[in-house]
Amino acid sequence: MNSVTPFHMINAVTQSFKAAAERSGFQVEYYLCSYMSSGYFNWFLPLFLLSQLLDIVRLSFETKDMASYNLFVLRRPGPHFEIKWSWHASN
Repeated sequence: MNSVTPFHMINAVTQSFKAAAERSGFQVEYYLCSYMSSGYFNWFLPLFLLSQLLDIVRLSFETKDMASYNLFVLRRPGPHFEIKWSWHASN
């Protein structure tokens, strides 16, 4: 008996994630992609240089689906909730 939930990467592609967010009622306010992930390998110079080269190749293609990091800022339009900010507690 397998109790592990299967993992599906349906929304792993940038455009499908954006489409799923828009179908759910969100608007994409801002999108940023980054291709640089070589910092993980700075402990071993040959691997770092190879990773840096691959980052530059991915950056030159400018394909959003090849990005290392994708940042989406989403906003749901309408008065769904309000945040009341206060700097101190009041009685």
